Amino acid sequence: ELFNMLLHTVDTEKKLGDYNNGHYSNLEVDKLGELSELAIHLDRKLRFLQEGITVAANDIAWIPLLTPNLLAGSATDLDFEIESQGKIILSEISGK
Repeated sequence: ELFNMLLHTVDTEKKLGDYNNGHYSNLEVDKLGELSELAIHLDRKLRFLQEGITVAANDIAWIPLLTPNLLAGSATDLDFEIESQGKIILSEISGK
């Protein structure tokens, strides 16, 4: 999940912030991410996530420095499109 892997303060014991390579740290974002994990009702979960993203965005928690080009190939009898984030939806692949 975005909060626990990318935005949470690095905590090796709890295995949080494993991909927080910029070492961003904000206790409010940490708390909101943890609350979203515990929330049972989707409306509360969404509220926690939205608040956390707003705080992190206002902090400028990350700056994308690299957007790699994607190269993909397939058999000539397959038809598919690559999503904007580089994803290929397997259920949308069809034959020509």
